[in-house]
Amino acid sequence: MKKNKKESAADLRRQAETQLQGSPALPPADPLRMVHELQVHRMELEMQNEELERSRTETEASLARYTDLYDFAPVGYVTIDDQGVIRQANLAAADLLGTPRGKLLGMCLGPLVAAADRPAYNTFQQAVLAAQVRACCDVALAEQDPPRFVRLEATAAGSGVGCRVALVDITDRQQAKEALRRSVAELAEAQTLATMGSWRVVFHDGQEAWTGSDAFYRLWHFSVGTPLTLPSILERIHPDDRARHAANWAAALTNTGPIAWEHRIIVADQVKWIAVRVAIRHDIQGRPLEVTGINQDVTERKLAELERESTVAFLRLVNTGSDLHDLVAQAVSFFRRQSGCSAVGLRLRDGDDYPYYVAQGFPEQFIKAENSLCCRAADGQVERDAIGNPVLACMCGNVICGRFDASQPFFSASGSFWSNGTTELLARTTAQDRQARTRNRCNGEGYESVALIALRVGTECFGLLQLNDRRKNMFTPASIALWERLGGYLAVALAHRRSQDEVQRSHAILQAIIEGTPDAVFTKDLAGRYQSLNRAAAAFIGQPRDAVLGKDDTQLFPPEVACQVQAMDREAIATGTVRSVDETLRTPMGDVIFHVTKGPIVDAQGRVQSTFGIARDITERRRIEMELRQQAEELRVRNEELSRFNNVAVGRELRMIALKAEVNELAALVGQPPRYPAVNSAASPLRSPEAP
Repeated sequence: MKKNKKESAADLRRQAETQLQGSPALPPADPLRMVHELQVHRMELEMQNEELERSRTETEASLARYTDLYDFAPVGYVTIDDQGVIRQANLAAADLLGTPRGKLLGMCLGPLVAAADRPAYNTFQQAVLAAQVRACCDVALAEQDPPRFVRLEATAAGSGVGCRVALVDITDRQQAKEALRRSVAELAEAQTLATMGSWRVVFHDGQEAWTGSDAFYRLWHFSVGTPLTLPSILERIHPDDRARHAANWAAALTNTGPIAWEHRIIVADQVKWIAVRVAIRHDIQGRPLEVTGINQDVTERKLAELERESTVAFLRLVNTGSDLHDLVAQAVSFFRRQSGCSAVGLRLRDGDDYPYYVAQGFPEQFIKAENSLCCRAADGQVERDAIGNPVLACMCGNVICGRFDASQPFFSASGSFWSNGTTELLARTTAQDRQARTRNRCNGEGYESVALIALRVGTECFGLLQLNDRRKNMFTPASIALWERLGGYLAVALAHRRSQDEVQRSHAILQAIIEGTPDAVFTKDLAGRYQSLNRAAAAFIGQPRDAVLGKDDTQLFPPEVACQVQAMDREAIATGTVRSVDETLRTPMGDVIFHVTKGPIVDAQGRVQSTFGIARDITERRRIEMELRQQAEELRVRNEELSRFNNVAVGRELRMIALKAEVNELAALVGQPPRYPAVNSAASPLRSPEAP
């Protein structure tokens, strides 16, 4: 601890007196006393001088140390006056400001700050100089490449004029902060692009504190900054998934359940699929401390999976139905199960109308009232439009007839109708908007979600798929597009089934004709093996049908007969034309004459795949024809004999008639009556052809 001046002087005097004690004593005269005093004073001065030299040396050493500390400090220091002019600066400040220290002194600090941060610096400087308070400010320096950032920390000077400012280089921190900001922005952008949001729950004293990223708020349609709670989140989860989600959440918190699951949410009147993945930190007692989670919108993936699975299942279904009713019933059950709708029906065209073919879940009175779509006149006849088409009522009729306005939100581009709230739809639209006056029985029955999809192939409408539910928000544009595609598959299946039915009917008719005809009908492959034959062909061959199939003519007929038959088969294959000939085949029962028609059976490319044959036994007809020819010859001979007889007998009679006519003519010439009145004088050869 330093001594004050009085203590130092007293101490010096004592030291001086101690040193003079060894000197000879002076007589007690006053002059001598004064000399003694002068000697003591001289000694005091010498000692003071030594003390001052020592203090000076220490001060210079201290000044040098503090100068070194000031100049070479890693932090920049400047002293500015009340005008902001730099009066002192260390080397670090000069380096930070990019100006030699000699030029720095006398410059204002403000212009050395970047223009963008200058207003903030001016406010900072005024606050320090006016209020004499400690303050800090982060600014960018002007004309620095790369940019440099400093933190200014200022305190008022001890003299009360100006202030001392410390400049701390925070460039690395600012760069790290900017990098962090960019990382956060990139993460937010990545979450947005990936339709993903992160969230965090902290458990403390039985309370839950929820926070989430902006992307999480957008994903769940919360306003950014809205306090999050588990009930508010559960409220947006699909009612059918809430219990399962709550069970998964509880199990995950106790480390006994999954850390990833999927569920649906309803936001903005749309159903979305959300994938959840969580990471949980527990204390030593196993209680949850913190949960970090990620939610991702996987609606497109789930819809794609649903569409793929539904399409595969549906195609399998339509390909295994045993008959039309079975196909339609299974399709209705499929749509009801996949869509979650409580009522599904399928109308099929029946003449002019489209009644329900199969309906599940609808009340009986609803089906009865809505079964027919045709508008009827007072006399009960079906009303028709200008070109003769039946007038179909309600929205079902619109969809079937293709009456729709794609600009209306309740019509799809393909002409399907769908609504997640029929009450609201009826309140805000007109009959003109809906393209027709609707019966509104669906809404009257309490159905809020309704979808109507035409089953169309090309321009032909086979029927209508109807999906109803009393709950709202059962459909999305994606699900409607899926039901339209599956409805298209069903329409194709119905068309195919109808074609199959027609083919089967045609085949049954043809088979009945083939089996009922007495002609032998058969087909052969290119090797001449029988592929099919009717009863008449089997009877002619003399073997059961099964015994003939797969064999060729060499295994069924004598060699000469087989050779004859096969020659015609080869000709049909070679020429590719149908040919009919009469063939006489020698059989154990005698010669049999057949009228045979043979020709090729070709594929779509015109290539011969097999041959067909129709053989009619004309042996009896030939026998009859032979008998008829013989009878005709006999008749011809008899006719010739009769002609000769007639010529003789009839000629004599004709000559007598002519003579009588001549007698009558001669009698007329002499004025006498005809001798033979019964004879026409026209038969006389004397009568002129020109005579009247």
